[in-house]
Amino acid sequence: MTHPTLKTQRLTLRPVEAADQLMVFKGYSHPDVIKYFDITYSTYTSTNQQMECYKLMLKMAPVMFG
Repeated sequence: MTHPTLKTQRLTLRPVEAADQLMVFKGYSHPDVIKYFDITYSTYTSTNQQMECYKLMLKMAPVMFG
């Protein structure tokens, strides 16, 4: 399953990539951000582990959800 990139003049939505890890970690470990989410990453390594899990879930989605 391919996930499209959606673009407007002001916004680009695309699948998360390995190069995004630092920004994902900074966002999901920041107190002002995590108070709105049910997820937090306490270490850079845990961010990588979750990103790998997310990538696997995307691959498995067609099998799991038909």
